Amino acid sequence: MSIRCEHAYRVHIASAIVDESIDAHPPGLDSRAAQRFRVYRNNVHGALIGALSDAYPVVRSLVGEEFFAAMAREFFLSETVRGPSLALYGAGFADFIERFEPAASVVYLADVARLERARLESLHAADAEVLDPSVLPGDGDQLVHARFTPHPASRLIASAHPVVSIWLSHQPDAATTNITAASEHVLVTRPGFEVRTLRLDEPAGAFTHALMQGATVQTAYSSASAEPEEFDVVAVFSSLLEAGVFKHAFIQKGDWQ
Repeated sequence: MSIRCEHAYRVHIASAIVDESIDAHPPGLDSRAAQRFRVYRNNVHGALIGALSDAYPVVRSLVGEEFFAAMAREFFLSETVRGPSLALYGAGFADFIERFEPAASVVYLADVARLERARLESLHAADAEVLDPSVLPGDGDQLVHARFTPHPASRLIASAHPVVSIWLSHQPDAATTNITAASEHVLVTRPGFEVRTLRLDEPAGAFTHALMQGATVQTAYSSASAEPEEFDVVAVFSSLLEAGVFKHAFIQKGDWQ
Protein backbone atom coordinates (compact mmCIF):
# COMPACT_ATOMS: atom_id res chain seq x y z
CA MET A 1 0.00 0.00 0.00
CA SER A 2 1.43 3.38 -1.00
CA ILE A 3 1.88 6.14 1.56
CA ARG A 4 -0.93 8.11 -0.08
CA CYS A 5 -3.31 5.15 0.00
CA GLU A 6 -2.37 4.36 3.60
CA HIS A 7 -3.10 7.94 4.63
CA ALA A 8 -6.44 7.89 2.81
CA TYR A 9 -7.43 4.66 4.57
CA ARG A 10 -6.49 6.12 7.95
CA VAL A 11 -8.79 9.04 7.17
CA HIS A 12 -11.58 6.53 6.42
CA ILE A 13 -10.93 4.82 9.78
CA ALA A 14 -10.94 8.12 11.69
CA SER A 15 -14.15 9.19 9.95
CA ALA A 16 -15.85 5.90 10.74
CA ILE A 17 -14.88 6.13 14.41
CA VAL A 18 -16.65 9.49 14.81
CA ASP A 19 -19.55 8.72 12.48
CA GLU A 20 -22.95 9.00 14.18
CA SER A 21 -24.09 5.68 12.71
CA ILE A 22 -23.37 2.73 14.98
CA ASP A 23 -22.79 0.57 11.86
CA ALA A 24 -20.18 2.88 10.33
CA HIS A 25 -16.93 1.21 9.28
CA PRO A 26 -14.15 1.79 6.75
CA PRO A 27 -14.83 0.56 3.20
CA GLY A 28 -13.66 -2.85 2.09
CA LEU A 29 -14.34 -4.79 5.31
CA ASP A 30 -16.23 -8.06 5.29
CA SER A 31 -18.98 -8.62 7.84
CA ARG A 32 -16.67 -10.24 10.40
CA ALA A 33 -14.07 -7.46 10.16
CA ALA A 34 -16.84 -4.85 10.30
CA GLN A 35 -18.11 -6.39 13.53
CA ARG A 36 -14.62 -6.28 15.05
CA PHE A 37 -14.34 -2.65 14.00
CA ARG A 38 -17.62 -1.85 15.78
CA VAL A 39 -16.20 -3.35 18.97
CA TYR A 40 -13.06 -1.25 18.55
CA ARG A 41 -15.17 1.85 17.82
CA ASN A 42 -17.26 1.29 20.95
CA ASN A 43 -14.08 0.92 23.00
CA VAL A 44 -12.75 4.22 21.64
CA HIS A 45 -16.02 5.97 22.47
CA GLY A 46 -16.03 4.46 25.94
CA ALA A 47 -12.44 5.57 26.56
CA LEU A 48 -13.18 9.14 25.47
CA ILE A 49 -16.32 9.38 27.59
CA GLY A 50 -14.39 7.90 30.51
CA ALA A 51 -11.58 10.43 30.08
CA LEU A 52 -14.07 13.31 30.12
CA SER A 53 -15.87 11.82 33.09
CA ASP A 54 -12.61 11.63 35.04
CA ALA A 55 -11.59 15.17 34.05
CA TYR A 56 -14.97 16.82 34.72
CA PRO A 57 -16.49 15.09 37.77
CA VAL A 58 -18.40 18.13 39.04
CA VAL A 59 -19.87 18.83 35.60
CA ARG A 60 -20.94 15.18 35.51
CA SER A 61 -22.46 15.46 38.99
CA LEU A 62 -24.37 18.62 38.05
CA VAL A 63 -26.09 17.11 35.00
CA GLY A 64 -26.19 13.40 35.88
CA GLU A 65 -24.48 10.38 34.36
CA GLU A 66 -26.86 9.86 31.44
CA PHE A 67 -26.92 13.49 30.31
CA PHE A 68 -23.15 13.77 30.71
CA ALA A 69 -22.51 10.66 28.59
CA ALA A 70 -24.79 11.98 25.84
CA MET A 71 -23.13 15.41 25.97
CA ALA A 72 -19.65 13.86 25.93
CA ARG A 73 -20.55 11.77 22.89
CA GLU A 74 -21.83 14.83 21.05
CA PHE A 75 -18.60 16.60 21.95
CA PHE A 76 -16.19 14.05 20.54
CA LEU A 77 -18.34 13.49 17.46
CA SER A 78 -18.08 17.23 16.78
CA GLU A 79 -14.30 17.46 17.18
CA THR A 80 -12.10 18.41 14.26
CA VAL A 81 -8.82 18.42 16.22
CA ARG A 82 -7.87 16.09 19.03
CA GLY A 83 -4.66 16.07 21.03
CA PRO A 84 -2.59 12.90 21.46
CA SER A 85 -2.90 12.69 25.26
CA LEU A 86 -5.89 10.92 26.79
CA ALA A 87 -4.93 12.33 30.20
CA LEU A 88 -5.38 15.87 28.84
CA TYR A 89 -8.35 15.07 26.63
CA GLY A 90 -11.22 17.56 26.43
CA ALA A 91 -9.50 20.90 25.81
CA GLY A 92 -12.54 22.38 24.06
CA PHE A 93 -15.21 20.84 26.26
CA ALA A 94 -16.14 24.06 28.12
CA ASP A 95 -16.62 26.00 24.87
CA PHE A 96 -18.70 23.12 23.51
CA ILE A 97 -20.92 23.17 26.62
CA GLU A 98 -21.46 26.91 26.12
CA ARG A 99 -22.90 26.16 22.66
CA PHE A 100 -24.74 22.96 23.66
CA GLU A 101 -28.40 23.97 23.71
CA PRO A 102 -29.69 21.14 25.96
CA ALA A 103 -27.37 22.45 28.72
CA ALA A 104 -28.37 26.10 28.32
CA SER A 105 -30.50 26.13 31.47
CA VAL A 106 -27.43 25.36 33.62
CA VAL A 107 -25.89 28.76 32.97
CA TYR A 108 -22.76 28.20 35.06
CA LEU A 109 -21.93 24.75 33.64
CA ALA A 110 -19.37 25.93 31.06
CA ASP A 111 -17.45 27.94 33.67
CA VAL A 112 -17.41 24.98 36.06
CA ALA A 113 -15.92 23.00 33.18
CA ARG A 114 -13.30 25.73 32.72
CA LEU A 115 -12.39 25.45 36.40
CA GLU A 116 -12.02 21.69 36.14
CA ARG A 117 -9.98 22.05 32.96
CA ALA A 118 -7.70 24.55 34.69
CA ARG A 119 -7.13 22.07 37.51
CA LEU A 120 -6.30 19.30 35.02
CA GLU A 121 -3.86 21.50 33.11
CA SER A 122 -2.29 22.68 36.36
CA LEU A 123 -1.80 19.09 37.48
CA HIS A 124 0.02 18.18 34.25
CA ALA A 125 1.91 21.46 33.81
CA ALA A 126 5.71 21.56 33.78
CA ASP A 127 7.44 21.51 37.14
CA ALA A 128 9.22 24.69 38.23
CA GLU A 129 10.40 26.30 41.42
CA VAL A 130 8.01 28.92 42.79
CA LEU A 131 9.23 32.41 43.52
CA ASP A 132 10.82 32.70 46.96
CA PRO A 133 9.38 35.88 48.56
CA SER A 134 12.64 36.44 50.45
CA VAL A 135 14.41 37.37 47.20
CA LEU A 136 12.09 40.33 46.58
CA PRO A 137 13.39 43.80 47.44
CA GLY A 138 12.31 45.13 50.80
CA ASP A 139 12.17 48.65 49.44
CA GLY A 140 8.56 49.42 48.52
CA ASP A 141 9.68 52.01 45.97
CA GLN A 142 11.46 49.22 44.10
CA LEU A 143 8.76 46.59 44.58
CA VAL A 144 6.03 48.65 42.92
CA HIS A 145 8.02 48.44 39.68
CA ALA A 146 8.42 44.65 39.85
CA ARG A 147 7.04 42.40 37.11
CA PHE A 148 6.41 38.68 37.44
CA THR A 149 6.49 35.55 35.32
CA PRO A 150 3.65 33.16 36.18
CA HIS A 151 4.43 29.64 37.30
CA PRO A 152 3.62 27.12 34.49
CA ALA A 153 0.88 25.59 36.65
CA SER A 154 -0.92 28.88 37.41
CA ARG A 155 -4.35 29.47 35.86
CA LEU A 156 -6.87 32.29 36.39
CA ILE A 157 -10.54 32.26 35.36
CA ALA A 158 -13.03 35.11 35.63
CA SER A 159 -16.64 33.99 35.89
CA ALA A 160 -19.98 35.77 36.17
CA HIS A 161 -21.09 32.88 38.38
CA PRO A 162 -20.03 31.55 41.82
CA VAL A 163 -18.09 28.69 40.24
CA VAL A 164 -15.66 28.14 43.10
CA SER A 165 -18.52 27.89 45.58
CA ILE A 166 -20.35 25.46 43.27
CA TRP A 167 -17.21 23.38 42.78
CA LEU A 168 -16.45 23.30 46.51
CA SER A 169 -20.02 22.22 47.32
CA HIS A 170 -19.48 19.08 45.23
CA GLN A 171 -16.27 17.95 46.94
CA PRO A 172 -16.39 14.81 49.13
CA ASP A 173 -15.79 16.73 52.37
CA ALA A 174 -18.05 19.67 51.49
CA ALA A 175 -20.26 21.19 54.15
CA THR A 176 -23.77 22.28 53.21
CA THR A 177 -23.67 25.97 52.36
CA ASN A 178 -25.90 28.51 50.68
CA ILE A 179 -24.43 29.70 47.39
CA THR A 180 -25.10 33.33 46.58
CA ALA A 181 -25.49 34.52 42.99
CA ALA A 182 -22.19 36.38 42.68
CA SER A 183 -19.29 36.43 40.26
CA GLU A 184 -16.04 34.81 41.32
CA HIS A 185 -12.51 34.67 40.01
CA VAL A 186 -10.80 31.29 40.21
CA LEU A 187 -7.07 30.98 40.84
CA VAL A 188 -5.59 27.54 40.31
CA THR A 189 -1.99 26.85 41.34
CA ARG A 190 0.29 23.91 42.06
CA PRO A 191 3.21 25.09 44.16
CA GLY A 192 4.22 21.51 44.96
CA PHE A 193 2.43 18.28 44.15
CA GLU A 194 -1.07 19.36 45.13
CA VAL A 195 -3.35 21.48 42.96
CA ARG A 196 -4.96 24.37 44.85
CA THR A 197 -8.17 26.20 43.97
CA LEU A 198 -8.63 29.67 45.44
CA ARG A 199 -11.56 32.04 45.28
CA LEU A 200 -10.81 35.71 44.52
CA ASP A 201 -13.13 38.69 44.57
CA GLU A 202 -13.29 41.17 41.68
CA PRO A 203 -10.45 43.51 42.79
CA ALA A 204 -8.11 40.65 43.73
CA GLY A 205 -8.90 38.91 40.45
CA ALA A 206 -8.18 42.04 38.42
CA PHE A 207 -4.92 42.59 40.34
CA THR A 208 -3.83 38.98 39.79
CA HIS A 209 -4.76 39.04 36.11
CA ALA A 210 -2.71 42.18 35.53
CA LEU A 211 0.35 40.72 37.28
CA MET A 212 0.07 37.45 35.33
CA GLN A 213 -0.06 39.49 32.11
CA GLY A 214 3.23 41.20 32.99
CA ALA A 215 2.05 44.47 34.52
CA THR A 216 4.04 46.07 37.32
CA VAL A 217 2.69 45.92 40.86
CA GLN A 218 1.88 49.62 40.62
CA THR A 219 -0.09 49.22 37.37
CA ALA A 220 -1.86 46.10 38.63
CA TYR A 221 -2.86 47.92 41.80
CA SER A 222 -4.29 50.81 39.80
CA SER A 223 -6.41 48.44 37.72
CA ALA A 224 -7.62 46.43 40.71
CA SER A 225 -10.29 48.73 42.03
CA ALA A 226 -12.00 52.01 41.33
CA GLU A 227 -11.78 52.62 45.07
CA PRO A 228 -8.23 51.52 46.02
CA GLU A 229 -8.76 52.26 49.72
CA GLU A 230 -11.07 49.22 49.86
CA PHE A 231 -8.44 46.92 48.34
CA ASP A 232 -5.87 45.40 50.73
CA VAL A 233 -3.03 44.99 48.25
CA VAL A 234 -0.56 43.73 50.86
CA ALA A 235 -2.84 40.89 51.96
CA VAL A 236 -3.69 39.89 48.39
CA PHE A 237 -0.09 40.07 47.17
CA SER A 238 1.05 37.97 50.14
CA SER A 239 -1.60 35.35 49.41
CA LEU A 240 -0.46 35.14 45.76
CA LEU A 241 3.14 34.57 46.80
CA GLU A 242 2.07 31.93 49.33
CA ALA A 243 -0.02 30.19 46.67
CA GLY A 244 2.96 29.93 44.33
CA VAL A 245 1.49 31.92 41.45
CA PHE A 246 4.85 33.21 40.19
CA LYS A 247 8.12 31.74 39.02
CA HIS A 248 10.33 34.81 38.43
CA ALA A 249 10.37 38.47 39.44
CA PHE A 250 12.36 41.29 37.93
CA ILE A 251 12.67 45.09 37.80
CA GLN A 252 14.10 46.16 34.46
CA LYS A 253 17.79 45.94 35.46
CA GLY A 254 17.25 43.54 38.36
CA ASP A 255 16.55 39.83 38.21
CA TRP A 256 16.46 37.81 41.41
CA GLN A 257 15.06 34.38 40.59
